[in-house]
Amino acid sequence: MCACLQLVLGCDADEGLGEDPVAPSTSSVAPSSATWVLDWAPGDAQPLASGWTGVNDLGFTVTVEAGWIGSWGASLVQCADARVADAGLAVATPGLVARGHASGVDDLSAEVFDLVESLTELGVARGEARELDGARYCAAHYLLAPLSVLSAGVEQAERELDEHARALELGGASVLIIGSWTHPSRGAGTFVIRSDQAYGKILELELDADWDAGDRSRVDLVIRRPLDAMFDGVDFELDPADDAGWTVLGNLARGTSVTVEPGDARASEG
Repeated sequence: MCACLQLVLGCDADEGLGEDPVAPSTSSVAPSSATWVLDWAPGDAQPLASGWTGVNDLGFTVTVEAGWIGSWGASLVQCADARVADAGLAVATPGLVARGHASGVDDLSAEVFDLVESLTELGVARGEARELDGARYCAAHYLLAPLSVLSAGVEQAERELDEHARALELGGASVLIIGSWTHPSRGAGTFVIRSDQAYGKILELELDADWDAGDRSRVDLVIRRPLDAMFDGVDFELDPADDAGWTVLGNLARGTSVTVEPGDARASEG
């Protein structure tokens, strides 16, 4: 696990890191301060009294009754490193190593959330402002990773899990989802999706539409995950839980956007 949590690109997919990095964005920023924000993009997902429902690309109507993911952290990728990654060479973002392991290099942009996020009680998590050194960044790295007893919010999540299925364990899982499915021609059923793999992805930076109106020296880096598309490609009748878990992790990582917003945007809302 340590090798993958060091986010070394080119790590074998079976070890838990994602696919080839995207090409570096034409957008670049050189802020003096940045704050990471975890958020959601619900899309076509429909909220229920408890949980939510949606339809995946294979025609399964999915109802999520309970679910959690492990958001380990995020870091910015300097433009020179993004170009190296695009060329297919190994490059590390060493600020996101496992707790207790030396990174070897200080990454001023790295935010270690090590956070349990509910997939039914959607929230926004905001890190502390990080002072940077004026480097220019073209991309960001987001990592989903297994939860531990030290993860923020794990005790509350475990209490909620006990209400649904006492036999299941949240510790060591990067994703755990409980729910049911129906299909027009294939009947109905229930499911438990679980994976203990890590999944990291380099994503191009996107500039917010109000960028010109904001302060470019202090920015928010808003990570939005695609709730409605997280089950795309999952065959609930045939796919084993581990395979489905890997697909969900990949959908969450690949479909994520990282938007650079004026740093005072959310502070003024609060």
